[in-house]
Amino acid sequence: SESDTGKKLKVVVTGINPKTVSIGQINAEIFFGNSGEYVLPSSVTFDDAHVYCVTKISENAFKGNSSLGKVSIPEGITQIDKYAFEGSGLTSVIIPKTVTYIGMGAFANIPNLKIAMFPDCATDLGEKVLGKTPVVEEVVIYPSGVTLDLENVKTIYGALKLGVEGSKVKNIKLYPAYKVSDAIANGSLSVTPIISTDGIVCQLNAVPNSGYYVEDVLYYGFVLEAVNGSYSLALPSISYSPESGGINLATIVFSANFAQEGKKYNVSFDTCENGTATASSYSAVLNENVTLSAIPSAGYRFKEWSIVSGRGSLSSTTNSETTYTMGTSNVKLK
Repeated sequence: SESDTGKKLKVVVTGINPKTVSIGQINAEIFFGNSGEYVLPSSVTFDDAHVYCVTKISENAFKGNSSLGKVSIPEGITQIDKYAFEGSGLTSVIIPKTVTYIGMGAFANIPNLKIAMFPDCATDLGEKVLGKTPVVEEVVIYPSGVTLDLENVKTIYGALKLGVEGSKVKNIKLYPAYKVSDAIANGSLSVTPIISTDGIVCQLNAVPNSGYYVEDVLYYGFVLEAVNGSYSLALPSISYSPESGGINLATIVFSANFAQEGKKYNVSFDTCENGTATASSYSAVLNENVTLSAIPSAGYRFKEWSIVSGRGSLSSTTNSETTYTMGTSNVKLK
């Protein structure tokens, strides 16, 4: 059966249990106007009661639609049928990791397509998916799971026939997979990937158990700096070609340490020449202030304070007496 949603989006029911539909036949004038952007729905509702999940973009859905500049394809869609975007005005596309099938010529003959991002699970590809799309600045293959499947990368590369069939691809990039360490105690850590044509940024949310606080969030053992109380990491990428040989793109493992409230951190000084440095206390809890004093030797004057190591802050670096606010690590000062 078919239904019109009232926005000139043709919906075809493809399943009853579970309830699924395909979408297509977009009316460009109504949907796109001057913006050229459209967010595909992840579900549609019939009679204000029956919700159907959108799982497929139909054959010819956007074909020849020059008004289309950008499209957001939601997770949940598993299939993009043949010629779905052929000859459209599409400039970039991010295919979600739920898509496993892309039909013949789905992104063919698109003159302005510059960036196309494919998940490594999209290995069931029809012929000439990018056929006669003249110059694609970048094709990105990113992981759909906890590892990047390099065999799948080779399959996708071969199926897309990159560099042939009238298309030219300037650069092919791969992104690593990521996961959260299993060895996290006294709290939890979650990762939300933000995938855009600028790259992949992982946003991390560390939640301590009652009586604990976040001491640090790490990747590969390196501490991530918090920005306004939140943590993120832009994933690195590497260029790829079939001649690259054995690529070692290791999975990034995120972890977090949680400390019990009241934990004390130590204050120490680096070698002090031509004077002495003292602290009002040589241990302090998180956010506690410690007064520092510097006394130069005869014939010398005080220059400045600096943090050799530690994640706290100095109220002043140029006053001989200053305050250090304890962070989440031992501190060494100079």
